[in-house]
This record gives sequence, C-alpha cells and structure tokens, in this order.
Amino acid sequence: MPGEASVPVERNVDEQTALDSRGGDLVSSPSPHAGESQVVSFPDPVVTEVVKPDTPAVPASESYGLLQDLFKEQSQPPAATSWLPVILNTLRSEARSGLTEELKSDLLVKHEPKEDVAFLRPPCLNKEILPNLAATVLTRDKHQMKAQAQVGASLNALGSGLSDLSKIEASPTARTASPETDELTASRGTATPTAVGKQEVPSSLDVFGSSREEGPAPLQVEPLQEIGVPFPNADSALNPKRSAGRLAGFASSWREITSNPQVLEAITGYKIPFSRLPPPRPFLRESAFSVREAAHCTAEIERLCRKGALVIAEPTAGQFLSSFFLIPKSSGGMRFILNLRDLNEYISPHFKMEDWRTVVSLMTPNSWMASVDLEDAYLLVPVHPSHKRFLRFRWRNIVYEFTSLPFGLSTAPYIFTKIVRPVVRVLRAKGFPSVVYLDDFLLLGDSKESCQKNVRETLDLLSSLGFLINYSKSELVPSSKRKYLGFIFDSVQQSVSIPPDRRRRLRTLILNMSRKSRCTIKEFASILGSLTSVCPAVLYGLLYTKRFGRQKFLALEAHTGDFDQQMSIPVFLKEDFDWWLRIFSDKNQNNTIRLSAYAREIFSDASLTGWGAACGDQRTHGWWTADTRTLHINALELLAAFYALRCFATDLRACNILLRLNNTTAIAYINKFGSVQYLLLSDIARDIWKWCEERNLYLFASYIASVDNVIADTESRVPDTDTKWSLSSQAFKRIDRDFGPFDIDLFASVANTKHSVYASWFPDPGSWAVDAFTLSWHQFYFYAFPSFVLIPRVLRRILDEEATGVVVVPWWPAQSWFPMFLNLLASDPIILPPSRFLLSPPFRERHPEWRNLSLAAGRLSGRPSNCRPSLQQL
Repeated sequence: MPGEASVPVERNVDEQTALDSRGGDLVSSPSPHAGESQVVSFPDPVVTEVVKPDTPAVPASESYGLLQDLFKEQSQPPAATSWLPVILNTLRSEARSGLTEELKSDLLVKHEPKEDVAFLRPPCLNKEILPNLAATVLTRDKHQMKAQAQVGASLNALGSGLSDLSKIEASPTARTASPETDELTASRGTATPTAVGKQEVPSSLDVFGSSREEGPAPLQVEPLQEIGVPFPNADSALNPKRSAGRLAGFASSWREITSNPQVLEAITGYKIPFSRLPPPRPFLRESAFSVREAAHCTAEIERLCRKGALVIAEPTAGQFLSSFFLIPKSSGGMRFILNLRDLNEYISPHFKMEDWRTVVSLMTPNSWMASVDLEDAYLLVPVHPSHKRFLRFRWRNIVYEFTSLPFGLSTAPYIFTKIVRPVVRVLRAKGFPSVVYLDDFLLLGDSKESCQKNVRETLDLLSSLGFLINYSKSELVPSSKRKYLGFIFDSVQQSVSIPPDRRRRLRTLILNMSRKSRCTIKEFASILGSLTSVCPAVLYGLLYTKRFGRQKFLALEAHTGDFDQQMSIPVFLKEDFDWWLRIFSDKNQNNTIRLSAYAREIFSDASLTGWGAACGDQRTHGWWTADTRTLHINALELLAAFYALRCFATDLRACNILLRLNNTTAIAYINKFGSVQYLLLSDIARDIWKWCEERNLYLFASYIASVDNVIADTESRVPDTDTKWSLSSQAFKRIDRDFGPFDIDLFASVANTKHSVYASWFPDPGSWAVDAFTLSWHQFYFYAFPSFVLIPRVLRRILDEEATGVVVVPWWPAQSWFPMFLNLLASDPIILPPSRFLLSPPFRERHPEWRNLSLAAGRLSGRPSNCRPSLQQL
C-alpha cells in the first residue's frame, strides 16, 4: 500500500541457495521506474456485446439538487462535523470496537436488499459454468460474495435512511458507493478467465445469473464475436494451463515403467515424510513488503492460483502457517518461495543428486549435447489432501494452501529426483546417456545423430508421463558446446567455463564490494554465495573463498546470527578480491577438465617429534623445531603433507598428485581448500594450495590406515642420533658478521638451516638440493656445519675442488683430521667456548657435553696460494 515502509524479507538461503531456472510461467518484469508499483494484468478480452434490460432511473430533476449538495466544491473545510453528537459518539464507538457477530448477523438479515433494490445483491454464478471452475475460484468467489453482501446491506440501510429523510425514490448518496459494489463484482469476474480460456465477460447478471440454480437471464443479445480460444477441459491433468498435480492423471503410464511404491504414491498425492509431526501454527503475522514487492507477490500468487497450485483455504486450528518471499529467476520474472525453514526442522532428508561432476565424467572428447527443461516441475506433483494444511500462508488476510509441491520444502528436490529416476532408468537402459538435475536434462551422444535420437526418445517418454516441456528454455539442436546448470560445457576443449554475461555481472559485484569498508552481513554472504557457485569453472576458486567465509563466520558469531547487521571488510581481503577480478576479466576464462590419472603418489605422516614421507623407493624425514612441536597434531599432519610435496614434487608441472594421509582432518582441509573455523589449519592449507597454483598442480588427498602407511610412519619416528645439532642464532650471527655473507648452507634441514638456500641430507621440503656431496663446491662461498663423522670427507672435498667456505668443527686436537683443518685455514678462526646455549639439538634443551665442547669456525680454502696462519699463533 502507498506509504508502507520497505521491510527486508528474510530469505533462508544456504551456501546451497534456492535453485534457479526451475520452470513456470513468467510474471511481468519489474518496472524500470523505481518506486512505482506493479500490478497484475490480464490479456485484453474478446467478449460478446450484451444489451442490458432497462432499469428504472432516478429522475434528474429530483436528484440533481441533492447531488450538487453532496459533491459541490467547498471553498473552506468545515470547522467541525455536522453530525449529531449522539450519532457521532455511537459510530465512533462502533468503529473502534467493531460489531459483534450476533449484531452483525441481525443487521444483515434486517437490511438484506429486497426485490426493489435487487441490484445491491451480489450476483451469483450460473450453473452452466460451475463444472468448469476450479475449487480455488469457487472458494474465492464465496469470500467475495460474503463481502459484497455486507456492502449491499450497508448501502440498503443507508439508502433507506436517506430516503426517509429526503423523501425521494432513490438516494444519490447510496449510488455514490456503487463503485465499491462494481469493484467487488469485477474482482470476482477476474476469476472466470481461468475457467473459460482466460476470456473476460462483463460483470453482470449475464455472467453470474441470479442464483446458482437459475440459467442465464433472458436478455436481448447482439451477434456474438467469435472467440478463438477453445473451451479447456476442466481436468487439470489434461489441461496444460492448470499444471498443478498433473502427473496424477498419468498414473497408468507410470505403472508401466515402475512399481516403486514411493514414486507411485508421490504422483497421486505426496505425503511429507515427517520425522515427527510438527505442532500447529495457526497464527503468523504477515510479512511486510514495499508497494513494489507487494505487487510482485500478488502477481505470483495469482499466477499460482490460475495454475491450480494455490487455493484459498478455510483457516483451521491444525494448520501450519509459514511466511514467504520471492527471488528473481535467471530467465526473468520472480519465483515464489514458501519459507518452510521451521517446518523443515521436522524433516530429515538425505540424498545425492547428479550435478556438474556427472557432466564432466560423461562428456567425452567431441561429444554432442542437447538440453531439455521441464515446465512447472514441482507443481506437477500433487500433495496429499491430509498434508496440504502444512503448506499454508496468509496474504491480504486470506489463507492460501499449496495443492502441489512448493519451492521451500526440504524434501521437494529429493522426491522429484526420486520421481524422475525411473524415467532416466528407462532411457539409459536403451543406451541414451544423460545427466538430470531436478527438471534439467542434459542429453549426450557420440554423434549428432545419436544425440538427436536421444532427444526424440526423451521427449516422447516425458510427454507420455504427463511432464510439460519448456521449449523456450530447452536447446534441442545438438552441439559440442552447451550451457547447463549455469556453466558452459565444451566437449572439444574439454573445459567448463562461466557464461560471459554471468562473468561480467560478477565482475561488477566484486569490484563494487572491493571498494567498500563496511557492508551488511547479508550483502557479504550474497557475494560469497555467488563466488562459491562458479567455483566448478574456476581452478583454485574455492581457495579464494575461504577467507571471505571466515569473515562471514566471525561477523555472524559477533552479531548472534543477525544477517542485517553491519560488518567490516578487512584490508587483507584485497588480495582475494584482486584474484577474482583477474578471473572475471579474462574473456578466455575456463577450467580444463583434468584427467583422472595421477603423476605421482606421495605418502606422509607426522608424530609429535618429527615428520616422514615416502614416494616410490625414496624416503625422507625431519624433526620439528621447538616452536613447531607445540602445535596440534592436525597442524603437524598438514605440515608433514606440505613437506612431503616439497620434497618429491618440486619438478612437476600441470598434473595431478595423489597424497596419502592417515589423518582425516588434514585430508578434509586439503580437499576443501581450508575451512572457516580454525585459522591455523586454513593458513597451512592455503600455503599448500598456493604452492600448487604456482606450478599448476592439483591435489587429491586420500586416506590410508596407519598400519598401511608403514614407511612414512617409521620415518616420522626416527630417534635422535645426535647428528642434527644446530648452531645457536647468536653464535651464527658472529660468524656471519666476520665471514659472511654466504651463498648456501651445505648441511641443513628445514628445521635448522641458516640460509634460505641449503642442501639437505635427505629430501627436504625447503632444500635447494639433496646431498651436498653431489654438488660442485668451487662455485659457492658456503657455510657448513657437518655431522662430526663427515668432517674428514668435507675437508678432503675442499682440498680436491679448491673450494672456499666456512666450516664449523669441534676443537678436538686429538682427532686425525685436525691437522688438515689447520692447514686449510685462510684466516684466523673464531673460537666458540663452551656454553649451554651454543647448540640446540632436535629434542633436548642442551647438548649433553656442553660443558666441555668448544667449537671453531674457520674460513677454509683449498687453493695453495691462500695465506695460512702459523700453528704457533693458534
């Protein structure tokens, strides 16, 4: 109504929101002029021209003066009402408190229009058209007749009172209220097009007659103009205009293809499978809408009534009322969604539907595709009469109930998929491949001819079972590129892509959101839903939705689930916004279908002390740092998987890798690109996938039992061998200050390296090379802190290659290698005296011999020309 505030309608939409493109007639598109209301319009009628019988008229000479008094313009508004106080007080009291039902009945009987004012009576429907009217039309007409009778009685009372006062035969004042009678009659008249091919007839006794038993009034009628629309069969099963519950009329055909009792029961009257019966909810406040929204609601409700999907219901104590809302269709118009969120809590559906993954698995190179879309799919399924009371809502103080399956019922997708399954089984048994998602069929063929045959067989079978085909949305001509479920599938390129119009629309949405610092949680969630919906066509797309998802999660947690509250948009999300903008700006954007073969299989495992990995006949391990050992085992398992990848997959590009883990949490975080709840785990998963993105690698993590993951598990538990000592940071800083900087750390691991470039003894997640002895040392100025048992080999390698670098050794003059160490010195060494903080081992807080262990760091060179200090100086 004008002046109403626009109240946002709560929509119950998951990161699985209401489905698009599900058939149904279109309603008028929203008006381009903001703020204007939209009304329901009907086609211009082709009608008969009727000459009405003469009715007595009030002489102009007797009524003209009174009319002037009633309607003449007044230069000044009256200072006060001219009503008598007793009348004013009485009417004020009655207007505020209302009439009792008993008094109202007495007044209606007392002032029922007599024969001389029969024009004030509500006209009745003729019995000839009664069999052709739907129950919803008759019920609605009954309500409007009641309202019209009350208006007529009121006018009769007013006319009688004025007649007594003015002593004239008829009251012009009463006649001024006749537009209300005409409006109610016209409103009832709009119901008749449903029953007579949408052809309107003037609202008069010629249409309604004087009673349900009488025939048409004997009037003089002009020659009829021919009506081009045939009179439809009243049976909705045979009338495509009234599609609600249509499948019930084809039950015999269904019995020929299936004996499934659940399917046969559903097509004749679906019963909602409640886990427990919901308590009645007979009262529910109507949702508030703006004028524009209300116009859309009225239009959609009228459309559903015309199809027979909605009927007016008598309110009962056992009914369950729900709210509703509208969402736009991708093809235009609006879709009516009954908000059954509360009712759905008493239902527990679990099932799986075919989707884009099935298309990918069936779309062989150079295959042909066509699509078939069903019209009014859900509405074709009737609801059992005993369960219609659970599918009710109130609009304009009238209670409506669904006679067929509504959008919003959680089991609707399940039961419709169940109904379609026998159809698909028949077609696939004949060798016709297809993918079916609710009412959308994708038909495939190895050749154009085989695809065309698939289309013919499918259309014939669907029609024979009562389904209606939406030809305007179907693509029946086979092609190697087909739009289906919101994506473009290309069998030649073997790719999935976003349609250009959708890509441009998403780019605008992301660009606008990226410029904001604050928005409502609902707006942010809508953007997140849009991004998630296109991820099948965007490689690594899910990775760049997780931080958005976490911000939504935190905002809802802070505002107790209120989507209308404001939230901040963190600056660090700019990286993810920019990534999506690059994707949506790419005109050649697509996601190539990857082959199922894996280029490499890698095993990993973690313990509280270290990690292990294996690939083929290779294996490796490492120990956690003091800080890392404090992390949860789930984080350690993810780190172990990341280390395993960096050990065994650095040489791979553009292929698939199979990871084998025995931790289900780590598997989930890898396969789902992270989560929204645990930030540390999501950050590790993000690092893993960004590393893969740089190399165009795709991962799949699979579970392996611990008893079968023997090698990786054993490697993760390698005991301390006292060979992985790390020089303290303070000691290394002194060496680096005097002798650095260095090109490489020759003997290190990810846990103790002193340089970003290092060589490890075993395959290591961050190493530049494995086994320093496989490298040419003369090209580096190196830092080396080798295991004590390797010192002789290191010194000989320096001498043989004439290499130069800094080597840290224990100050053990009694060792056989010590003289060689002295001879290779190119400068004075740094002596590091014993200290409990000099070395940090993998597991212990200090070296067991720290009180007696001194280290020497010397710059060594294998070139004879380099100057060496004298032994006496040392």
